[in-house]
Amino acid sequence: LTSQGGPSIDVMEVAATVSTTPTMQPTPPQTHIDQYQAEDQILSGATIRTKQSGYTGTGYVGGMKSKGFYIEFRNVDGGSGGTCLLNFRYAHGDSAARPCGIKVNGNDAGDVTFLPTAGWGDWQYDSIRVPCNAGSNNTIRVIVLTSQGGPSIDVMEVAATV
Repeated sequence: LTSQGGPSIDVMEVAATVSTTPTMQPTPPQTHIDQYQAEDQILSGATIRTKQSGYTGTGYVGGMKSKGFYIEFRNVDGGSGGTCLLNFRYAHGDSAARPCGIKVNGNDAGDVTFLPTAGWGDWQYDSIRVPCNAGSNNTIRVIVLTSQGGPSIDVMEVAATV
């Protein structure tokens, strides 16, 4: 015993078992992002424009002035399938939101609000998560929901798990 009354330890041995088998760590899913220029897609009631500055690619899609007008993105890569994030680069200079419905492979997937930006040349982003098929066989349709029309759309980015 020590002068304070505790035990005196001379030697301490520790035995441990060491495994030589490597531990498998799960690989986190990888995400890839593809861009699809709106002006390269199928348009119904919309037009390709270049009037406003700051767009990417060769132009943007505008003139979606009536309910039912749409942009259809074909051959969209859904990675390994599951949930994809669609991120739309858009602009609109009016005071009210310009909502659009989103269809994925013919099925309703929800709505995107497209709130007003500071002007028709002020590009912002709005997004929605949607179900995607594996591979490049997805069709995304952005459909104007109101008589006020839709926004100008520059590009759709798709983030998918691979």
